[in-house]
Amino acid sequence: MRKANVVAVGNVTILKLTRDVFHEQLGDLEGLVAENFKRKVLEGMTIEGTPIFNKLTVEDQIKFTSSLTEKHLEGVIIEQGHASETFYIVKSGVVGVVHDGKEIAQLKAGQFFGERTLLKDEPANATGKTLAAPVTCYVCSRESFTAILGPLQALI
Repeated sequence: MRKANVVAVGNVTILKLTRDVFHEQLGDLEGLVAENFKRKVLEGMTIEGTPIFNKLTVEDQIKFTSSLTEKHLEGVIIEQGHASETFYIVKSGVVGVVHDGKEIAQLKAGQFFGERTLLKDEPANATGKTLAAPVTCYVCSRESFTAILGPLQALI
């Protein structure tokens, strides 16, 4: 479906690029946009004030972004006092953070949670639950998270 028309004013030379050639040369744009979003979020990621992503080697940055998978979530995601095996980055929606029954924060696109339980091997200090469904997060397993970010624990 065409969203706009273009009208030439004066002489114009046009280069026509077919869909197949476009995909062959540039690849899947949806995947590229998703990877760029992950990278942008990770570049701004700090844990206790320490920038994390830029401390990684380029190889580890690629490994980490590749380890993230997209997951649609509803209800309680992580529960205060319980161990968690997952690191979450909010892609869309709103996640409420509740500590001792009181909402202390709302996390939106680009914000993350679950890192403390993985880095410090301690129970979650707050509950994370969906507020504005649907919530989509990029998730990373404990195994991938600690394999890539574990050596950075000394910096935190």
